[in-house]
Amino acid sequence: MNEKPDLFKILKSIEHQDNPDNQDQLDLYKTHPLVERLHLTEEEFAKNFIAIKRMVDEQLACDDLPNNCINANSIHTILVRNENGRLVYKAIECPKMKMINKNLEYVKNYLYYSFAPEYLKLSLSKKYFDDDNHPSKIQLIQRFLQTIKELRKNKNAKFEHGLYIFGPYGIGKTYTTIAFANDLAREGKKVVFCFLPLLVMDIKEGINNEQVKAKTSKIIQNMKKADVLFLDDIGAEKGNNWIYSEHLFIVLNYRMEHKLPTFFTSNLSIEQLKTKLVTNCGQIPGNRLLQRILATTNNKTFKLEGINKRYPSK
Repeated sequence: MNEKPDLFKILKSIEHQDNPDNQDQLDLYKTHPLVERLHLTEEEFAKNFIAIKRMVDEQLACDDLPNNCINANSIHTILVRNENGRLVYKAIECPKMKMINKNLEYVKNYLYYSFAPEYLKLSLSKKYFDDDNHPSKIQLIQRFLQTIKELRKNKNAKFEHGLYIFGPYGIGKTYTTIAFANDLAREGKKVVFCFLPLLVMDIKEGINNEQVKAKTSKIIQNMKKADVLFLDDIGAEKGNNWIYSEHLFIVLNYRMEHKLPTFFTSNLSIEQLKTKLVTNCGQIPGNRLLQRILATTNNKTFKLEGINKRYPSK
């Protein structure tokens, strides 16, 4: 450490001044957990004050960031005592990021997800949902929680059918199902959560782009074989007969034959979706696809209602 010969006297003079700001500043550094665990003498504190201040200031700044580290590499430099009792520098992983990463270990169970990474923190068991939830949302959450409860009782438990969830824009269909998907991943299930309109766009782009084509091909394979598949916003995509018959039909047919559950969210009722599929694909192909949707959900639909959170006036 670089010693400052006059620093000890300066700190002692500050400590005995009546200026509360200076005294508060000293107390902040002396009582910070990173400093207290070192059991410093007054002389050690004075001699190493610059390093102590840098260490504590870095930690305080990092504490102000809820989901990120103040340093791009997530490394903090702290003071520790070596085997000889001397104070030395040590580089450590940011404790906050270490905890966050540990809590997000379940993310490896996502074969693919298309939502923003900040939504990975969502869980049905946490208070992420408003108190003014519509009774139908409470019912849906309880339904999902029961599934999680059964999985916790038996890690090898398998459920064969999903659910078709529909309702107006902005009432929390996607938000709630992401929380459920996260909890399933936490229980060890291999999950795919796919925003269908985005996938359809990528499939079309892949016609002239081999890199995109390879990416979408891998996503589709994962969609087929995932323990649980979520298809978000079905009916909003600009699909055509080729999209539906060569991609979505194959995915759902595989899942139907292997009794793998699929959850859908949509702004369309099942009758409205049928109309769209028949219009885009024709009577027979449209109905065949619809039958796969019904088979993977065991003909179960759920109407979610509530206030439009995006545009409350609507």
